[in-house]
Amino acid sequence: MSLIFVTGQSGSGLGTAIRTLEDLGFYCIDNLPFELIVPTLEALEKKEHHQNTPIVLGIHVHSVAHAHEFNDLHEDLKKRLKVEVLFLTAQNDVLQTRFNTTRRKHPFESEGKDIIFAINGEKSVLKIIEDRADLIIDTTYFTPQDLAWQLEDRFFPEKNPRRMVVTITSFGFKHGVCSPLDMLFDVRFLRNPFFVKELKEKNGLDPGVAQYILEDPDSKSFIDKLIDINNWLLPRYYREGKHYFRIGIGCTGGKHRSVCIAEILRTELSKSYPGIVEVNVYHRDILH
Repeated sequence: MSLIFVTGQSGSGLGTAIRTLEDLGFYCIDNLPFELIVPTLEALEKKEHHQNTPIVLGIHVHSVAHAHEFNDLHEDLKKRLKVEVLFLTAQNDVLQTRFNTTRRKHPFESEGKDIIFAINGEKSVLKIIEDRADLIIDTTYFTPQDLAWQLEDRFFPEKNPRRMVVTITSFGFKHGVCSPLDMLFDVRFLRNPFFVKELKEKNGLDPGVAQYILEDPDSKSFIDKLIDINNWLLPRYYREGKHYFRIGIGCTGGKHRSVCIAEILRTELSKSYPGIVEVNVYHRDILH
């Protein structure tokens, strides 16, 4: 069983790091009291489903004595486990800005003292841990997404690429707008098979209905633009760290035009990003 300690300066991204590693499949516990660490690890070692799962422990150190206690624990655990220490840090002015933005109290804050005093106090206490860390990441110029990417590359370089799930929902406006959505397209300007007697009772999955819709002079240019904007946006949302993206395609009844266009979009996006983007389609109102 391997163990990763995540520690460092408050405000440097400890929470982001732990959430990222949890998303990668690590078993994460944050702020476990020191006296419970060894019993917890022993209990996890006995569980078969945890034996091959890396364990992540978030460590918050609040005194010099606490820091020495952690180093002693670290040395003891290294004798029987594969142990790494990830230490996060950032420049003082950036940490100050982050605390001012979130309005959280710094754990080293003293009454009547400036926050820089608290930041420097914590940095001094953590120095003996930082000096022995296996990996130090300075998050001064990192967004949360930058830190997540860094950790993915460091701890799981062989992992399959992160997948983004794209859900395309067709719906009818007369049955209520679909929600929640990240992007919505209204296709009520396209010719409507509802007014064609032999097509009215069919839906957008029917080849005859699809052909009728695609014969609209505006359909090709719209579909080209729809695919183009999504091909431009999806890689950027993926790079930003988004795991889910929801697209709504609406027409009047949600049975013909929106269904047809949603299926075309699914086909094209699936071809564009195999293995990275998983595209699902849900036809909300097709049976109305």
